[in-house]
Amino acid sequence: MIKLPQFSGARLRIARTLHPRTRWGRTALWSGGLSLLLVTLTLLTGSRSGSTLHGWATFATLVFAVCATLLSFRWARQHVMWRLRHRLIITYIFIGVIPIVLRLQICSHSCSIYVPGMILSRRNCML
Repeated sequence: MIKLPQFSGARLRIARTLHPRTRWGRTALWSGGLSLLLVTLTLLTGSRSGSTLHGWATFATLVFAVCATLLSFRWARQHVMWRLRHRLIITYIFIGVIPIVLRLQICSHSCSIYVPGMILSRRNCML
């Protein structure tokens, strides 16, 4: 029997999307589904903009938009800012640490050149 691939990555992503762990995620999922249902009913029944059905559809869409906006800001803060933090750490290393290391190397190199010459010149003066 031929076994087909199971696409576990896609199933896992769908499962995470349909079973959110946070309250904001559950609220966004339910209000999005309710909004989709109410907007579809509004379009199918031909409700006018002043009707109760249209008002509930607008309210559910507004709740969904607020929850989705908050969730997208949370995602951006967790993912984008984490990358930015790593970049800033590397930048601080290049701006702060590398110049100090280079100065210490220059000083040690110049001391290794200058000090033996100074010792030899003092030795020659004493003789």
